[in-house]
Amino acid sequence: MDITQATEWLDAQTIERVEVLMPDLAGIGRGKLIPRDQFLDDWRDRNLRVPNSLLSLGIEGHFVKTRPLGDMEEDLILEPDTSTLVVVPWGATRTASVICSASFAGLPATFTPRDLLIQIIAKLAERGWEAIVAPELEFFLLPVNDSDKRVKEFSPFAVDTMHHFSGLFDDIYQYADWQNVSISTLLQEAGIGQFEINMTHDAPLTVADQVFYFKRIAHQASMNHNMRASFMAKPYPQDYGSAMHIHQSLVSTTTGENLFANESEETTPLFLSYIAGLQKFLPAVMPLLAPYVNSYLRVGSDMSAPGNTHWGWDNRSAGLRVPLGGHENRRIENRVPGSDVNPYLAIAANLACGYLGMVEQLSPSAPLKDAAYGRRSQRLPRHYLAGLDLLEKCIPLRELFGQQFVELFIDVKESEYLTHHQELNQWEIDNLLGRV
Repeated sequence: MDITQATEWLDAQTIERVEVLMPDLAGIGRGKLIPRDQFLDDWRDRNLRVPNSLLSLGIEGHFVKTRPLGDMEEDLILEPDTSTLVVVPWGATRTASVICSASFAGLPATFTPRDLLIQIIAKLAERGWEAIVAPELEFFLLPVNDSDKRVKEFSPFAVDTMHHFSGLFDDIYQYADWQNVSISTLLQEAGIGQFEINMTHDAPLTVADQVFYFKRIAHQASMNHNMRASFMAKPYPQDYGSAMHIHQSLVSTTTGENLFANESEETTPLFLSYIAGLQKFLPAVMPLLAPYVNSYLRVGSDMSAPGNTHWGWDNRSAGLRVPLGGHENRRIENRVPGSDVNPYLAIAANLACGYLGMVEQLSPSAPLKDAAYGRRSQRLPRHYLAGLDLLEKCIPLRELFGQQFVELFIDVKESEYLTHHQELNQWEIDNLLGRV
């Protein structure tokens, strides 16, 4: 859709204003809400601009001093991706949203999450490889006030829960339809007030855009029903956490054939090397899959949350599960990422690991035939800072992601860590304050 076609679409939808969105490091939409005509004029004149400092925002909303961006707050030029142009189904004024890529100094701004993913996709395409991904995204419904017991009255996987919250889920499905978010399944999960949506498999950038939109949809729909949707990895420390499992496969850009298995359903060298790449490099991309201190309450908790790089056939205790099925459906499920991830970065991290494994022709460990829970072998980093250290030292990933992105990401995440630890937690109050 070019600008002329976009104009016709805006007219047909009677749009009065447009949300111009760029996902930041946390996956939060930053940008502008501007009148329709101004949007078209600025787009035509390449004048949709935001300061690059938006990428230095920590999750607390504070600007962080970073090595690559400095203090000049130079402009990024936003380029709307019209495949993401959708109607916003809430609000009184007719509004559309569009997700943008960005350029900086005349080049793609590959230190932005969306443009980083585009860069990794291009690397795969150079080799004749195209990734297909599908996420399973879990989230909690939280009561706005403590007297609301709705989410605590139902058992895991209870179908009746779907009917109890039918109004909320009707809104979710309706909003998803308006915003071209393809939901295949919605179910009650194991945690208190926890639910999961499965999304239809598609191209990585399309899926990342849909996850970005879905999180906004869930937040808005839950507010409509006096509740809150939370994608925090572990809102209840003693309960199950929320994951974003990522199913991933690889097809040929010329034939469309699945490159992970042949017609006899035998594994291919690319399949094994992709797994080996995940095994080797997942520890270094943990900050992109477990981006907050809270994330590590979930990873390795053994509550359907593996903390290892083992792989196995239909083995949910392994970090990397290979579901059973024919050669056309051969794929790898990474069960490590939490739902608190930025979808662009989490998908880019998975594809980058697999890409490096295939390029380096790595070999994986043997598939695990028993439970991986409790094993000390092939453990992922168990602490937030450990993963940041590994990312900073991993030369292949630094080269693939680019030094600007790695330094920007590490600077923001280290700042968030320090902010988090400026306050005493309850354990410190109970056990250290008056005893040591």
